[in-house]
Amino acid sequence: MFFSRKQEGFSFLGFVVVLALIAFLLMIAIPQYLEYHDRDQDNTGLLDDPVKISQAWDKEISNNNLYVVLSSTHF
Repeated sequence: MFFSRKQEGFSFLGFVVVLALIAFLLMIAIPQYLEYHDRDQDNTGLLDDPVKISQAWDKEISNNNLYVVLSSTHF
């Protein structure tokens, strides 16, 4: 309509920019996925062993500074 020459397809520069964006996103996504996968492997079989449950609870308490105080006046 308003253009005198016919344009078809993508320009090479546009293609390179899209590839760079995909590479950048993969640079961020892959390490996050591997970290998630490692954490999942660490928790495999957690509910099968009471000692692992206790260790995981202790780790959660120490990582998040959670403390539970029980006294006989609350019962």
